[in-house]
Amino acid sequence: ITAEMVHRAIERGKERLTDEKSAREFIKKLILDRSEFVWKRKEDALGPLMGPAMDELRGRIDGRRVSSIMKEEIFRFLGGGS
Repeated sequence: ITAEMVHRAIERGKERLTDEKSAREFIKKLILDRSEFVWKRKEDALGPLMGPAMDELRGRIDGRRVSSIMKEEIFRFLGGGS
């Protein structure tokens, strides 16, 4: 293992954290923009919201992680967490 390899690994880790943070912010905004829909559909809003989320986030963050974040944020939006 070289110092260059360690540096690249650290940079990739930072990119992932930044991508996840920006993904979470995008998902929060998406839920707020479609709040009436989310209130009506509750957790069932997840599937229909995944399309626009993946349109924006594809290639930057894994779809399973997008789904997980979306579930967390819908839960928070509906009053299930802080």
